[in-house]
Amino acid sequence: MATRQERSEQTRRAIVKAALTVLGRDGAARLTFGSVAREAGLSKGAVTRHFPSRKDLLQGILAFRAETFRSFRNDFAATQSPDETQPFTVRQIATMREMVENSRSPARAVFSALMETPEAMQEMGKRIASSLAKTQAETTDAELAHLRWAAGWGVGLLSVFGLSPFSEAERGQLFDKLSDNELWRRLEKPVEPNQ
Repeated sequence: MATRQERSEQTRRAIVKAALTVLGRDGAARLTFGSVAREAGLSKGAVTRHFPSRKDLLQGILAFRAETFRSFRNDFAATQSPDETQPFTVRQIATMREMVENSRSPARAVFSALMETPEAMQEMGKRIASSLAKTQAETTDAELAHLRWAAGWGVGLLSVFGLSPFSEAERGQLFDKLSDNELWRRLEKPVEPNQ
């Protein structure tokens, strides 16, 4: 039998999943406590007991999505070869691809909801900066690493916002090329010996 804390966590997850459904289906403007309560099959009071404000709900959504993608990256890492030369970069590109190709991902709505929460935007900015720093640390050619990293984000965000000029097949080919370490290794500047 589940403890009170476990039931509370299950309810929070159900609320967040319901909020993601509302965001994906109806957009950020229609994300209300009432719409989330209806989607979750709970009372509005139950929703506000767990998330007293819209800001709290948005932060709960972002934390859930961050955990979802962290779990995806960890699972993906377990499939990577130990000889992979730039494992973090490849995981980042694979995660962006997952965000785009997962049809249940309300990424566009989550990004629009982020705009309402400056603190969450700042936190997201810190995570993105950390991601770039880790990508850069894996290579001897920082400029090429920046280009590869930015291309992955660009393909992903264009797709999420519905602005991509690429077909699904073309987008898949781009992600495949961005994930191909051998291709990128040939383009890296050679390391110059210390004089």
